[in-house]
Amino acid sequence: MAAFVFVPAGESTQSADPPCKPGSGVRLAHHKLTAADFSSPADVRCAYLAEDDLAGFDLGQVDLSGADLSGANLQGTDLIQATLSGAKLDGADLTGAKLGQATAPGASFAGAKLVHADLGQATLEGSSFAGADLSHADLTQATLTNANLEGADLSHADLTQATLTHADFDRSNLSDVSFTQAQLGGASFHGAKGIAPWSVILLVLAAIVLGLLLVWFVRSVVRGRRPVGSAGFFLGLAGVLIVVLGVHLTIGGFVGEIAGDFGPQIRETCSTGVFCTIGLRSGFTGLWAGILALVAGFVVIAKSS
Repeated sequence: MAAFVFVPAGESTQSADPPCKPGSGVRLAHHKLTAADFSSPADVRCAYLAEDDLAGFDLGQVDLSGADLSGANLQGTDLIQATLSGAKLDGADLTGAKLGQATAPGASFAGAKLVHADLGQATLEGSSFAGADLSHADLTQATLTNANLEGADLSHADLTQATLTHADFDRSNLSDVSFTQAQLGGASFHGAKGIAPWSVILLVLAAIVLGLLLVWFVRSVVRGRRPVGSAGFFLGLAGVLIVVLGVHLTIGGFVGEIAGDFGPQIRETCSTGVFCTIGLRSGFTGLWAGILALVAGFVVIAKSS
């Protein structure tokens, strides 16, 4: 068996593009690798290591750009500050692996198992985690701009202060995920599980308030206090609509601006278009505007009788 060592990441490119075709380098797959094999220098960028058993190995600061590690056993492996630009780790087992400060833009972790893995401060923009198991993973301060996490299991993962702009979380499991101070601008959450449908809840509450006020309004019309077609009729109806808008803005602003600070960032995960804009994303402006709308609406209703 040829002996080799890994080249430190600092001695090669940090680009998202691998230096060669993934897996086209030295072929080391199916070798029974041990620590003794790392005794003479060799370049393992784009190496073929598919399904190899590297569990528990110390690969810190190693340059594995473009390497093919598909299906490899990397349980508990130390990959701190390693370079995995454009690497292929589809279906690999990285349970408990340490990838802190790793550089892996454009890497593919599709279907990989990263349970309890540490990816804190890792650079992962444009990487694919489609269908991967990231449950209980530590992704604090990780950079996942434009990353594909579609269908991934992120339950109980920590994404505190992570950069997740334009990331794809469609149909992923986000149960008990921490998004504290994370950047989620432009991220997609269609069909994601574990996120309360606050926009729908707000619409339901507003609809209930509207229904109750309309019942009251119809009764006032029947009793002749606001005859149909009269100024009082139209003024009272306008007041009802203003109150409903106030309810939506007040509750939406409160939930989005205050309640969102104690859990998932509700403003960013809301995906119901205009109803998010005038509710959950309206912030303190919406909250105070809603209170004013409530007062104005009831004043208008009172003057309509």
